[in-house]
Amino acid sequence: MSMKINGLGSIFSGGRGIEAFDSVLRHGPPPPAYLDVPGFSHPLPALRVESAVLSDREALKSMRRADRFSKMTLLAAWDAWQDAGPPAVAPERVAAIVATGLGPHVRTFKFLDGILDFGDSSVSPTDFSHSVHNTAAGYITARLGLNGPAMTITDFNSAFHQALVMAQCWLAEKRCDLVLLSAAEELGEVLLHVRQRLLHRQSTADGEEPPAPPGEGAVCMALSSTSTENDYATISPLSLATRHSSNLEKESTSPADLSIIDSNCFSRTPERRKEKVLSPAPAARTRDYTPCYGSMMSGLAWQSAAAALSIKKQTLYPAPSVTDKEQSETEKAQAETTELREIECLKLSENEKVSGALVRL
Repeated sequence: MSMKINGLGSIFSGGRGIEAFDSVLRHGPPPPAYLDVPGFSHPLPALRVESAVLSDREALKSMRRADRFSKMTLLAAWDAWQDAGPPAVAPERVAAIVATGLGPHVRTFKFLDGILDFGDSSVSPTDFSHSVHNTAAGYITARLGLNGPAMTITDFNSAFHQALVMAQCWLAEKRCDLVLLSAAEELGEVLLHVRQRLLHRQSTADGEEPPAPPGEGAVCMALSSTSTENDYATISPLSLATRHSSNLEKESTSPADLSIIDSNCFSRTPERRKEKVLSPAPAARTRDYTPCYGSMMSGLAWQSAAAALSIKKQTLYPAPSVTDKEQSETEKAQAETTELREIECLKLSENEKVSGALVRL
């Protein structure tokens, strides 16, 4: 069962909104910020969401004490809801799912620091409540007045893929009529420190392109079984087992028009890993849009959003690079108009399992 993408919302280092995301895909990654991180003598690059982007009084009403993770997730869901209509669906028929790799880990570490500094009885209750992974989903349902099922899926490798499977099940079982599926990640000092240490330990082949800087943000899809005038595309979960069996639904066994491969945010991605994902039936063209928004554990959601935009606009966005900062605008590759009917978005985890999403016209 393919789900219709009725609406999209996003917030990341390049700004807020799908138009901002489209602009970055067309013109290249935004410059990273350089953050001072304890344990390192030099600042580390990161693609962070500007604080000014998080100041929306209408959308963030009653969220004065909310953490960055919850605010980013709510804003992406708010925009996807508005982009979808908002649809005429009863509140109890709308579900919310949040997919994340690490959840609100910044607030979690703050809560743990509070226990160490002040003891169990004096730690901040606000820090405790916002360290709970389902808090962001709760903010979405409360702000939008939704009464359907809500849950958070946390997984280092395949949170977004699992969330797609869950959304597909809920819609097929008629548990709801629309699912707001969000994927969100937040950057903090601990994550930056750990990632840099891991990358430093790994050996890299000569000439290999360095990984994209870590990023943060949230992207949300309004999914349903009903078509609308403004649909972006259809989407369904894709695994190694179902990847080639999906050809049975098509008139031919030709590969997808485009393969988008998500980078692993905690390791460099050698070409041999990309070849493993693409075999045995590589698509004619491949992309990795990670430099546009930054490395994230839930980056597959962003790649899927890029695929949906590509199909709706019938545009093949150029392949970004983290090493082309010195190129002039005329030297950079340009987006091109082309026919795109099917795009596969794939991710290879550390245990060599493939998960992904199939996005179709």
